[in-house]
Amino acid sequence: SIQGLNLYDNQIGSNPENLKYLSDAIKVNMSIQKLDLEKNRIGSNPDDLKYLSDAIKVNKSIKELNLYDNQIGSNPDDLKYLSDAIKVNSTIQELYLDSNQIGSNPDNLKYLSDAIKVNSTIKIDY
Repeated sequence: SIQGLNLYDNQIGSNPENLKYLSDAIKVNMSIQKLDLEKNRIGSNPDDLKYLSDAIKVNKSIKELNLYDNQIGSNPDDLKYLSDAIKVNSTIQELYLDSNQIGSNPDNLKYLSDAIKVNSTIKIDY
């Protein structure tokens, strides 16, 4: 079984359907513990974080999620979707959000802070 999936720098966010397909797989795969989606333009489509967050809500195997250097925060609901998922997922221990656009919307840090208050198992780097 696959325990780590590294999709670093594959332009996944360049096609609006890509995150939907990947998220459908993440929902049912319960062996992946480390998912690296660094440098993939995630967030360049309005539904990217909705799809990914829906998968994170139900996946109970991912412990480390790397979303470094994407475009998360460029859509007004990106962090709301992600934060809602973080609130209910107690499996993820490390989440990397460095080099995104979190500061572009004043509500983004509020959403993220609310999620951190609820989820005590997660460590977020941003």
